[in-house]
Amino acid sequence: MLGAVCSVALLLAAPALAQRASNFQGANLQNANMQNANLQNANLQSTNLKNADLEGANLQGAHMSSANLAGAHLRGANLRGATLMGADLRGTDLTSTDSRGANFRGAKLQSVNFRSANLYGAHLRGGNLEGAHLYDVNLQHADLQGANLRGAALQSGKLQSANLQSADLNGAKLQGANLQGANMQGAHLQGANLQTATIYGATLYNADMSRADARGANLQNADLGLANLQGANLQKANLYGAGLNGANLQHAIFQDANLQSARMQGAKLQGANFMDATLYGADLTGANLSQTNLQGANLQTAILQTATMQGANLANANLQNANLRGASLLNAILQHADLQGADLQGANLQGAKMQSANLYNLSPMPAPAPSPHTVPTPAPSSPPAHTRPPR
Repeated sequence: MLGAVCSVALLLAAPALAQRASNFQGANLQNANMQNANLQNANLQSTNLKNADLEGANLQGAHMSSANLAGAHLRGANLRGATLMGADLRGTDLTSTDSRGANFRGAKLQSVNFRSANLYGAHLRGGNLEGAHLYDVNLQHADLQGANLRGAALQSGKLQSANLQSADLNGAKLQGANLQGANMQGAHLQGANLQTATIYGATLYNADMSRADARGANLQNADLGLANLQGANLQKANLYGAGLNGANLQHAIFQDANLQSARMQGAKLQGANFMDATLYGADLTGANLSQTNLQGANLQTAILQTATMQGANLANANLQNANLRGASLLNAILQHADLQGADLQGANLQGAKMQSANLYNLSPMPAPAPSPHTVPTPAPSSPPAHTRPPR
C-alpha cells in the first residue's frame, strides 16, 4: 500500500514520469485522489480504484481490464482507447469523458453516469448498462450488440449507425434520440419511449416494439419487417417508405401517421387505429385489416389486393384508384367513402354499408355467382343466319 501511495505522489508531483506507462496492476488505490493525473497507457489491470477520484485524469490507452472502479469519479477524464473489459463501473461518474474507441466489453455498467460523454466507436458488446444515465451521449458507430440497456436514460443521445442488434432496451428512454441508420435487428424495445426520435433508415427487422411509445418519431425508410408493434403508439409518426412486411401491428395506434408508400404485405393490422392516416400508395397485399379503424384515411392508389377487411371502418376514407381485387370487405363500413376508379374485381362486399359512397367509374365487378337453388334461365335463341325476320 505504501508503494502505491508513493507512486501516486510521484505522478502528481512529476507528471512526466507517467509517460513510462506506470504499472499499478493489482494495487489497492481505493479512495485515492488522482485528479488530473497522467496515467496514459498505464497498467491498471485488476486494480482496486473503488471510490477513487480520477476527475480530469489522462487514462488514454490505459489497461484497466477487471479493475474495480465502482463509485469512482472520472468526470471529464480521457479514456480514449482505454481497455476496461470486465471492469466494475457500477455507479461510476463518467460524465463528459472522452471514451472514444474505449473497450467496455463485458463490463458492469449498471447505473453508470455517461451524461454528455463521447463514446464514438466504443465497444460495449454484452455490457450491462441497466438503468445507466446516457443523456446526450455520443454513441455513434458504437458496438452495443446484446448489451443490457433496460431502463437506460438515452434522451437526446446520438446513436447514428450504432450496433444495437439483440440489445435489451425494454423501458429505455430514447426521447429525441438520433438512431439514424442504427442496427436494431432483433432488439427488445418493449415499452420503450421513442417520442420524436429519429430512426430514419434504421434496421428493426424482427424487433419487439410492443407497447412502445413512438409518437412523432421519424421512421422513414426504416426496416420493420416481422417486427412486433402490437399496442405501440405511433401517432403522427413518419413511416414514409418503411418496410413492415409481415409485421404485427395489432391494436397499434397510427392516427395521423404518414405511411405513404409503406410496404405492409401480409401485415397483421387487426384492431389497429389508422384514423386520418396517410397510406397513399401503400402496399397492403394480403394484409389483415379486420376491425381496423381507417376513418378518413388516405388510401389513394393503395394496393389492398386479397386483403382481409372484415368489419373495417372506412367511413370517409379516400380509396380513389385503390386496388381491392379479391379483397374481403364483409360488413365493412364504407359510408361517404370515395371509391372513384377503385378496382373491386372479385371483392366481397356482402353486408357492406356504402351509403353516400362515391362509386363512380369503378372497375367492372363480375356478376355474383348464382345460388345453388336457382335454375338458370336459358338464353333466347337467335334467328338463323339466312332467315329474314317477319315483318
